[in-house]
Amino acid sequence: MKLGKICAFNFCKSPANFNTEFKNDNFPAETIFDFMKIRRTIDEWLTAEELTAFKGEAEKAEVKDGFMIVIVFKSENEDDLLSGLQGIPGVHDFTTVTVHKALM
Repeated sequence: MKLGKICAFNFCKSPANFNTEFKNDNFPAETIFDFMKIRRTIDEWLTAEELTAFKGEAEKAEVKDGFMIVIVFKSENEDDLLSGLQGIPGVHDFTTVTVHKALM
């Protein structure tokens, strides 16, 4: 995250619901998937050790602008895709790209 890396979640055909199924203090999805909130509160949701490792020599912990979260769904139809997207907090702020497989 510090150097603008990409964090990718590949859900294949089984998307996770972070609003209900995977909602707990160990993975604060509503914060992680909120582009602006993660930049405002990073000091609050990292442990002291994680914050020290994340900051390194920096004065302030920050997520660089180049950091990106990518979520991949392999949906059979549009209903499955929409259902999967609904389980991602803040998905309305994501840029959505749909790739259709060409049949030969």
